[in-house]
Amino acid sequence: MPTYEAALLIRTMPLVELKTSLARIAKLILNQKGIIRSIDSLGHQPTPFKISCTDSQHREAHYFIIKFDSNIKMISRLRDEYNRDVDVVRQQFYKVRDERAISCELEKESQPPAYREEVQEMMKQGKKQQNPFTYKFKYNSGMTHYPFQK
Repeated sequence: MPTYEAALLIRTMPLVELKTSLARIAKLILNQKGIIRSIDSLGHQPTPFKISCTDSQHREAHYFIIKFDSNIKMISRLRDEYNRDVDVVRQQFYKVRDERAISCELEKESQPPAYREEVQEMMKQGKKQQNPFTYKFKYNSGMTHYPFQK
């Protein structure tokens, strides 16, 4: 199952109510066979603009990032549930790239370009190809005269 991040803005409320709403939000993921990896709080901050949601306007919100594993069908269900939730002001889902695929090749990249294997292969290919700008007219092409001569 791929890993996703849910960026959630939750309306301003006391800490006890915030805990219960976070528990309810997390249970929605767990009930649909998702695996929660982490829940990070970014704190209580002002929103960049006025957000209207469920007949009220919000200028401040609690910011949370929930990282979880699930299938793609579950994301659409979660969007529907969070749209109906009164406490969730705004939500956005992102797919997380696999971080294990990145490998460090600093030693190869720090070499001068002329010594890199990739550049040497490109130079060999360039020498094999004919330069299109050095084409000359062949006089034995079957024409008796050069047609562009004045």
